This record gives sequence, structure tokens and C-alpha cells, in this order.
Amino acid sequence: MISENSLFFVKNYSPEPFQTFYIDPLKYLEVSQGATIDFCFHSHPESCCTPSAADIELSDNALIPFLIFSCPEKRFGLYRPKSKETIYFFI
Repeated sequence: MISENSLFFVKNYSPEPFQTFYIDPLKYLEVSQGATIDFCFHSHPESCCTPSAADIELSDNALIPFLIFSCPEKRFGLYRPKSKETIYFFI
């Protein structure tokens, strides 16, 4: 998670980490109580940067944009829950 120019590393608690990304709710609370979370960053090591259904659901529920990096494509996708749109860009 990234907040106010700070980076918070969180473990992926998904039982299938190559399929979904889940944040520990306690870590989320810890970070969110101390700062506003600007966005949540994770990678798709084997797929495109298009947000998965789980990414969209988590982003929509938390109202936090998801920044996703695709290792094979070497590009980013930024999903914004308020507008329900994804913006793509290369590094």
C-alpha cells in the first residue's frame, strides 16, 4: 500500500497468490488509521495488468485505487473505483 509518499509492504494472504491478492485486514486497519491510503500496489507475475474480478471487488469495497504491474507486459494498469475505469501506461 502507498500512502503520503510512504510504502507499506503487506503479505498476500490469498491461498492462491498467483490468482488473487488479499490484504490482512489488521494490517489494512493499522495503515489506514495512521494515514490515508493513496492506492494499493501489486503485480500480476504471469498475466496482463487488467484488474481481475477480485481486484475490482476489493478496490470497490475499500474505495482504494489498485495499481497493478504486469511482469510479462512490463506495463501498469490503474483501476479507480470511483470512476470504474482502468488507465494503462508503460514504464
